[in-house]
Amino acid sequence: MKAPVFIMALFFILLSRIVCLAGLIYTVSTGILVFLYNYYKFAGVIRILLIILTFLPCIAYPGLKVSPDSVIQSNNPLIESNIYYGKIFNNYPDFPERKNSLFIELGLTYQTDGSRKWHSIYYYPQAGVSLIFGELGNNEVFGQNISILPHLSFTHFRNRMFKLETGIGFGFSYFNRIYDATDNPDNLLIGSAVTNITCGSASLKINISDRMILKGGISFLHFSNGHYQLPNIGLNCPAANLGVKYYLNTKPVIPLREKPEPYKGNILFNVRLGFGMHEFGVATKPLGGPKYPIYMCTAFVSRRYTRINNVHAGLFIHYYTSFYDYIIDQEMYDSNRSLNSMCLSAFLGHEFLIGRIGLVTQCGFNFYNPFPKDYILLTQDKLDIAEVLENYISNKLGMQYYFSGPSETNRNKLFVGLYIKAKFGVADFVEYAIGYSF
Repeated sequence: MKAPVFIMALFFILLSRIVCLAGLIYTVSTGILVFLYNYYKFAGVIRILLIILTFLPCIAYPGLKVSPDSVIQSNNPLIESNIYYGKIFNNYPDFPERKNSLFIELGLTYQTDGSRKWHSIYYYPQAGVSLIFGELGNNEVFGQNISILPHLSFTHFRNRMFKLETGIGFGFSYFNRIYDATDNPDNLLIGSAVTNITCGSASLKINISDRMILKGGISFLHFSNGHYQLPNIGLNCPAANLGVKYYLNTKPVIPLREKPEPYKGNILFNVRLGFGMHEFGVATKPLGGPKYPIYMCTAFVSRRYTRINNVHAGLFIHYYTSFYDYIIDQEMYDSNRSLNSMCLSAFLGHEFLIGRIGLVTQCGFNFYNPFPKDYILLTQDKLDIAEVLENYISNKLGMQYYFSGPSETNRNKLFVGLYIKAKFGVADFVEYAIGYSF
């Protein structure tokens, strides 16, 4: 067999193995995610799991550093293109007919070069921004969307032929077909033209030339407006992905790992004040109501146990003006009406530190939250399991920006934050906050 023919045959064998493995992982993962979502509506929980799985090696191998004499070429951009092929979850009764969905991604990515401390700590990830064009499988109901997605990707097992790449991205998406009571009443997934997009992925990749990389794997895309405007069941799409990356300059050589430096952080006290808006009701009703403000105060302690991992423990207090208005209008309680409009929670959390940005996940237990339960019991005899969990379990996912880098100074830090607050994975509102660590 001639050499070129042999190389081509080997290439297609390797490609077929990538596709087969991706298909197997996609099938198993989709089954698990469909079960979770269809039976328990765990979209928010899945979103948190995507973050944990993406950053898991950073927990397992915290604080990684590299040889000081190793240098990565700076200004090393990549052009990236990916195709995502999947199907939107059927997550409510009388779900519209839809075909498979197709997303096409075009992006510009940069290889981090060690110019910032977090580059080496995270073992030189790639950071970029992409445009994603989506055909959602039913042009009349769901239409098309276009998204802008800032993202980070991490490479594991760099010394293997097949390398594992995990990625996470958060951005915004625009839909050209949304819910309309007259024109499009079947689209209960998306109630506003602009939504959040969260995308997580896991792919195997292999070098096919000095500058080109082929990759294939699985992804999960989630779109939601955070309960700002109803309906907002949210659009969720597991997908298989296939793509290429092309270095515009020579592909860099990443330095080898070394033993991490020890790190011991102080216990910090943190206060955060926040504000949000939402429509009163569940994901699909009532529709067309006013926007109500929510006010919140959070107090917690935190401690960094590595340079990139920060743990939290504290209390949430949320005051819902929508609850108070309903209580007054319906005369639900004889006393303590303002108090019964509040939700008090104890929570544990974790934060990944990326330069001046912190990626926050927090999970709480609502030890005082009377109104949602009493509101449901006005129309039914008891709560089902999902309603019980939503009444007692809350979670927040978001980002914090520190005006002074957490790696350079440990105390007296002013920060601002943006978070999605959910009731056991069901979006409740988007929080805008300002806080201080001391």
